Amino acid sequence: ELRRLERQMMKSLKGTVYEYSMRIGILLATLSHTVSPFVGIVPLLIYLILKSVTLTILLSAVSLSLLGIIYEGELREKLFTMALMVSAGIISALLSILITTTL
Repeated sequence: ELRRLERQMMKSLKGTVYEYSMRIGILLATLSHTVSPFVGIVPLLIYLILKSVTLTILLSAVSLSLLGIIYEGELREKLFTMALMVSAGIISALLSILITTTL
């Protein structure tokens, strides 16, 4: 995307805000994709050690909220992504409970 913008402007954008924002975006994407699996293990370990379903659900919602805040740019998008990720996590948990109790 930076190369395309450089071609359109017909000059190099090294050292500008555009390059800086591109690097920050890449860093945040790498960080979130690296940390996400480890953050997902924490509620599982809490459940295996303490057998507390309430604490596990609470920690899962908090971790999904934090990941939702990291992903998008503006505050409105962050809040929407956070709510979307938490609701998807709750639906996944309910489906898991439904499947395990009926089998």
